[in-house]
Parts: sequence; C-alpha cells; structure tokens
Amino acid sequence: MIFWTVVFITYYMASLVKGNLYYNSLQKCGELSLKAAEVTDKKDKEVIAKDLLKSSGKMLLSIPFIIAMAIYFFVALGIDIYKYPTIIMLFYMLFSSFVLNKNTNKSKYDLNTEEGRIKYKIFIEKIKRYTFKGFITNLIYIGYFGYMFYLLVLR
Repeated sequence: MIFWTVVFITYYMASLVKGNLYYNSLQKCGELSLKAAEVTDKKDKEVIAKDLLKSSGKMLLSIPFIIAMAIYFFVALGIDIYKYPTIIMLFYMLFSSFVLNKNTNKSKYDLNTEEGRIKYKIFIEKIKRYTFKGFITNLIYIGYFGYMFYLLVLR
C-alpha cells in the first residue's frame, strides 16, 4: 500500500509539473489521424496506422492505471480511519474517468470532408498541456495521497 501511495504521489507530482502527461501523444495521434484521412494509398495508410498504434500505446497505459487506483481506493477504505476522504476520492475518480470523459466523445468529426478535417485540426490545436482544472485535480490527488501516506507511515 505504501508503494502504491508513493507511485501515485510521484505520478501526480510529475503531472503537476509537466502538465498533461498525454499531451504529446494526443497531438501526434490527432495529426496522424488527419494524415490518414488525407492519404489514399493503401501502403501509406498501413504505415500511418502502425505509427498511430505506437503513439497511442502510452495512452493505453491509463487503463491499468485507473484500475490500480480503483483497487487502491477500495483497499484504502479498510485503512482510512475517517472513510469519507476515501469514499469522496473513489467517487470523484470514477466520475471523472467515466462520466466526464463520455461527453468528450460526443462530437465526432467527419474526416472524409474538408470541413470535418478543419474542425478536427482546430480541436487538436485547442488541446492544452496546462489547464486550471488539471492543476486543481492534481493538487486534490496529491493532498489525498499525502493524507494516506500520513496514515500509513507517520501515524
């Protein structure tokens, strides 16, 4: 439990300092998707698909990370003496992972049309490395995992 606490604190500290850790992968995947929509040659599309798979590999690591964090919160319920901070963080993590991200997939862009590609390019350029919401979220997680570190080690 202490190990995972340190891992999560390190992750959120790095995210606080560097901003969105998936920023470069998101940008590259967006650019490759645009490039794949514009290319007509089958061989070029296969090369772009391989590059897209490589660049999205880092983002696929977020799935086991979310699962590990959910397991951590369920185990932390038995350790936390007040229970409320852990319950709040568990619901916040589940809500932000599934409900809030569900809304971002609503607007699909038609990459077959020129207008759809332009809108998608604008969407890609709007992605920011540092956001106020991300900063606050990182501080909340750092505070919680600091609290758990206190309960596990210093108490």
